[in-house]
Amino acid sequence: MLGLQCLVVDQLEGILAQNIEHLEVALQSLNQIPKRPPKTDFQRIRDWELDGHASKFRQSVFLSSVISPDVLSLFRKACTSNAGCLRIVPSGAGIQARVDCALTRSKQVFWRIPCDVLLSEPDDRFNFFNSNVFSRINNSDQAHTMLFVQSYLDFVRLRNHFKREKASFVALSEYSKPEDVSRGRARFFQGRRQVLIITERFFFFRRPVIKGVQ
Repeated sequence: MLGLQCLVVDQLEGILAQNIEHLEVALQSLNQIPKRPPKTDFQRIRDWELDGHASKFRQSVFLSSVISPDVLSLFRKACTSNAGCLRIVPSGAGIQARVDCALTRSKQVFWRIPCDVLLSEPDDRFNFFNSNVFSRINNSDQAHTMLFVQSYLDFVRLRNHFKREKASFVALSEYSKPEDVSRGRARFFQGRRQVLIITERFFFFRRPVIKGVQ
């Protein structure tokens, strides 16, 4: 992999829904000097490759339909070409995604969560949820509520919090068994459980039809 000069990563949004750390580890292994002498003619290897500058002459192309902090971080770390970096974002292509273009007309509320330190951002979000949202959805008037959680770590934290508070809920993730998914969806649809907590990866991989969300 020392002489790799062109790298193309397509459909990066699919890797985001799985585990982008695997891709980061693979990119760190590119254009590295072998620890053991390879079975090749050293006269055919360029001097700048032996000096550890092969990654600076590699052309890297990342294609993704979404832009996230993880994608931008990976772009800055992996693209170290001497020719520079270029980010192209199409403007006006296709239908612009807007909040008011939802199929179901429903009230949408956005909250700004104060956060002074980036490292405390998960704790700030959880504390804000616990003090402003949990008391509302835990009432009997807020039945048939679904919580869509992006991170599995946040999912585990919410699930444990609902258990401690003895709330009526169902938690489904990408690691849930098929029989648990069917049982949980039925309980939520029939109203025997008030809240349904699912992860983004669960919806991405299984694409279930969730009934009973109000």
